[in-house]
Amino acid sequence: MHGMTRREVREMVGARIRAVRQSKGMGFRTLSCLSDIPELMIGRMERGATPIRFENLFCLARAMGVSVTTFFEDE
Repeated sequence: MHGMTRREVREMVGARIRAVRQSKGMGFRTLSCLSDIPELMIGRMERGATPIRFENLFCLARAMGVSVTTFFEDE
């Protein structure tokens, strides 16, 4: 992540959130219910359109049954 802009980091993490969500067969509604994060916010995070708070990453990871570090690993 060194040398990446903040936007690039958000887009990379967002893409990983989307990939994990899809690999678990989860839609926005299911993930929203399990994480207590609104569907629209999840969509914005996945697109890299909004800064992602650590608390939200933790809630998403817990809801998907993965470690927070999963969102920072290479595919």
